[in-house]
Amino acid sequence: MKFNLRKICVLGSLLLLISFAIAWTPGKEDDRNLKVLPKDISSDSLSIIMDEFTEALNVDCAFCHAPKDPQNPRKLNYASDANHLKDVTRTMMRMTYEMNDKYIKSIKQNNIHLVTCYTCHRGNSVPLEK
Repeated sequence: MKFNLRKICVLGSLLLLISFAIAWTPGKEDDRNLKVLPKDISSDSLSIIMDEFTEALNVDCAFCHAPKDPQNPRKLNYASDANHLKDVTRTMMRMTYEMNDKYIKSIKQNNIHLVTCYTCHRGNSVPLEK
């Protein structure tokens, strides 16, 4: 009887340790590397913003995000800063936020629209020169 009780205690302790390990394992949200967007942004809001980028620049996610493995470039490492275009995007986001906050919002007209990525890019990965 004591032998079975010892097994039960050891098994129970292992199960408890495993459940603590699972609870403290970082989830997908911790894999983010947000430097301009709020760190507590919801996954849905983040997806909407990323979709706006892909539409405004007519690109896919791999345009800014580096692959996890060069052998499989379709699997992306969203937290990685290896692709320099991710920093370009951050700079452009800061510029857009500043233009809207500093200049556009101070114009007291109803027909003034906020500056977005599409304002300059218009479906091109690089804004076209006139």
